[in-house]
Amino acid sequence: SEFWIIGDNGMKEEDVKKVLDIMQRNFPSATLVLELLSEKVVSKTSMATSVSKTGATFKWGVLDGKDVEKLNNKIKFIEETNLADKMYIKMGIYKIFSKISAIKNLSNRIALFKFI
Repeated sequence: SEFWIIGDNGMKEEDVKKVLDIMQRNFPSATLVLELLSEKVVSKTSMATSVSKTGATFKWGVLDGKDVEKLNNKIKFIEETNLADKMYIKMGIYKIFSKISAIKNLSNRIALFKFI
């Protein structure tokens, strides 16, 4: 079975952990796809105008998708794709950004996990 969560919807780390625990218990062999944000930009909600207009704020992020494994010992990180890598196809400036790791790592990422 598959289960999707897109974005962290303003949850704190302990909230994300609780949700992962509930999901793992109810869907023990599910595949999980998460949109991840770097912890370095969590306090910069105002930079994401579509989010800041709603009054929502970012409260949790990780530098590496593998860090999510620390929240639940029955989740296995499989891979992540940096959105900057895909955006350069449509917007040339992202081609440059996708080559600079300090900037690239600030971008949102889509990560794939499996409950084990």
